[in-house]
Amino acid sequence: MPAFRDFPGLRRTLFRMACLFPMASKQLPSFRWPAPSRMLWAFAGLLLLAVWGLSRLSFRYDFEAFFPSGDPDLAFYEEFRARFASDDNFLLIALPVEDADRDGLDKAGTGSDLAADAQAAADSARSGEGRFWSSAYLERLDAVTRGARGLPHVLSVQSPTSYRYAIKSPFGFVDYPAVHLDRPSRWARDSIRLIGDERVAGRLFDPQFRAGVVVLQTIDRIDLGQSRELMQSLDSLLAAENQLADGTQASHRLLGRANFQSVLVAQQQREFIWSTLVSGLLVTLVFLYLFRKPLAVGVALISVLLAMLLFLGLLGAIGRPLDFMAVLYPVLMIIVGVSDVVHIMSKYHTELRRGRSRESAMAITRREIGLATLLTSLTTAVGFLTLITSVVPPVRAFGWSAALGVLVAYITVVGFTTSLLLLLPPEKVADTGREGPFWGWFLDRFYRFGLRRQALVPIGLVAFGVFAAFGMSRISTDVSIGAGMPRGAKITEDFFWFEQHLAGFRPFEVAAIAVGEGSIHDPQRLRAIAALEDTMRGFGTFGPPQSITALYKSLHRAENGDRTRAYRMPESDASLARYRRLLDRLPEESARSLVSEDERFARISTTVRDLGTDSIQRIVAQLNRYTQANVDSSSIRFRETGTGILFDKNNRYLRRSLIEGLSMAFVLISLLMAWLFRNLRLVLVSLLPNVVPLLAGAAALGYLGIDLDATTAIIFAISFGIAVDDTIHFLSKMRLELGRGTDLETALYRTFTETGKAIALTSVVLLSGFCILLFSATPGTNYVGLLIAVTLFAALFADLLLIPWLMRLLWPSAEGRPPEAGGPKSGTPEPRAYHRFGGKQQKPERLVQN
Repeated sequence: MPAFRDFPGLRRTLFRMACLFPMASKQLPSFRWPAPSRMLWAFAGLLLLAVWGLSRLSFRYDFEAFFPSGDPDLAFYEEFRARFASDDNFLLIALPVEDADRDGLDKAGTGSDLAADAQAAADSARSGEGRFWSSAYLERLDAVTRGARGLPHVLSVQSPTSYRYAIKSPFGFVDYPAVHLDRPSRWARDSIRLIGDERVAGRLFDPQFRAGVVVLQTIDRIDLGQSRELMQSLDSLLAAENQLADGTQASHRLLGRANFQSVLVAQQQREFIWSTLVSGLLVTLVFLYLFRKPLAVGVALISVLLAMLLFLGLLGAIGRPLDFMAVLYPVLMIIVGVSDVVHIMSKYHTELRRGRSRESAMAITRREIGLATLLTSLTTAVGFLTLITSVVPPVRAFGWSAALGVLVAYITVVGFTTSLLLLLPPEKVADTGREGPFWGWFLDRFYRFGLRRQALVPIGLVAFGVFAAFGMSRISTDVSIGAGMPRGAKITEDFFWFEQHLAGFRPFEVAAIAVGEGSIHDPQRLRAIAALEDTMRGFGTFGPPQSITALYKSLHRAENGDRTRAYRMPESDASLARYRRLLDRLPEESARSLVSEDERFARISTTVRDLGTDSIQRIVAQLNRYTQANVDSSSIRFRETGTGILFDKNNRYLRRSLIEGLSMAFVLISLLMAWLFRNLRLVLVSLLPNVVPLLAGAAALGYLGIDLDATTAIIFAISFGIAVDDTIHFLSKMRLELGRGTDLETALYRTFTETGKAIALTSVVLLSGFCILLFSATPGTNYVGLLIAVTLFAALFADLLLIPWLMRLLWPSAEGRPPEAGGPKSGTPEPRAYHRFGGKQQKPERLVQN
């Protein structure tokens, strides 16, 4: 591996960057900046490369990406899927009966009482046109079924009109249709037979006969391009076959992987563009209020926009696609870009008001704000890099991408923005007259309030801690799929329709593994599988299970006159052996998806209601207790698997990785603060205020009833980065003032009125950017906007109240009286103040060149 010394160019660059910050080292040589025009030409070249990268940018929706990498359950699932197929390779098309809301349909039953439902089904079959059992509806259902067989990437199609029953005759097994389309006189018996068949009731039709369902089995791991091709062909089919006699279009419901991919990616693209444009507009309005000068607003906006384009272009160039978290990237660039721009321009404006030339004002700005800006960029990047401890690949990828975006924004602002400001007339970008009275008056009042009410700060801190602790105790990880669906979207309405009327979407798989000699077809093992399925039915939350026992039960029913009561496991081993020989004569596809090729594995495939992660985990625990108590583990073993189980594990990992990541961030930033300030007390001052925003965000999760999932977990990394930004700016200015020999109280006042203003302005701009997330259709994005707004307020008040209080507490020798209103206290420098911060006594002019 090449060593650091093998890159002399990189060494020189880092050395020159360090030279920007006299506080970081003792008497380093000054850095000579390139001419502004050359710097702008360099960024023009980078922009051209970014445009090329943008042409390669793509969107992706990959459900498997949420699986916890490195987890043993994921490894088992991959083996399980290799033996069988994915549990989400389906697409459901429900065709509701058009008069489903009219009176009288409720008599079709609820699916809980077989006798009542059978009678209601027979009555419904005799009720005539306009209902499920009508020629018009059944012909439409059959037309969609036949047309779906020709759709791309579809392997098989099943519906009530294609489903068939078998019966044993003197000439062998013969089959007949479950629905006699051309014989209405048999519809009453057809309905009774269907409603009593657990294989299809709740899967191929609503138990109340309000809708029929066409089940499409798609190719395994269908990708985005294939999903879009399938959905476009399906839309054309439904537009043609759902045409009613009166010329209106019948409704339909869709659920499945292909639909999720095509719809949610389109939703991501719309929200990405919308959030970028609207957040840009809001930030523009805030910039107009803050800077007044149109040219200054233009500089700020161009800087943020350029940073965003360079960042997205870089993602495209390195082949990093945009996933469901991409909607946060515009907000991310606003966070880091606006923060850097506001601090740079505020300091530059302040120096211009003091009568300095633009070259001198920019030199001081680069020197004094440069260190703080670099440190805030590094600490923000560290905050995002805490996400790399997550086992969820999209969260890790977001952490890396966000850290990269922070560095891109820093380079853009320090290089491009400062160079552009130097080429513009000072009077065009800043009001060189007296500063407006509002911020000075507000910060002066806030400073004096904190000074006079110091006793209230620790009381308020303790009260806030109790309040936050109670809120955090209410945090839930009972995450459901439906809670994260876009509000008001058809895909969400369809999802909850299937949850209410049919077996739902969330897959649930159980692997049955033969232990010892013999195959999974051994009678003892088959009966253990059937007993587990009966236990699952008792929960009332699972859909109809599909397994190898269904084939045995179907053969037993066929041999007994196709009577509904005969659909059960035969009692004798001889009957099971005879049915086993019959299974060998069936087409290979009949059992291949249920039993592995070596006959050592079987699959129980079903769905479970979208109850939430914790609720389903409790059900799984009950199933495990049942198998431990009632199953002979020396013969057969059961193990839950599937995409739903893996999705649920993410939330348990999130809690652990969140604590690990934040702990790592605290350690790294503590070391960075220790290197910068070289004083243990200042390290404590820098870290304590940053705990408050994290506690505020966590408490908001509990009080607002927001579940902790992959999206909301990100707010802690963002919040930590924002809080540390403000703290570093505040303490860096404090150290500069104390380095001049200023007494502590005067240094606090000057920091409060100058850097405090930049912190407040940054918070206002960031809040305006985050407000746009509150209007997103995706709940997760809404929560990010809301929670970060809460943490922004907490971070602002923690910096402006806690830091001065902590400084006075840890340095009690300070004079403790405020300067005169309207400006800082003048006085002779006090070099001993600098001694307290670990520095060496130097003359003020050697520390800060004016």
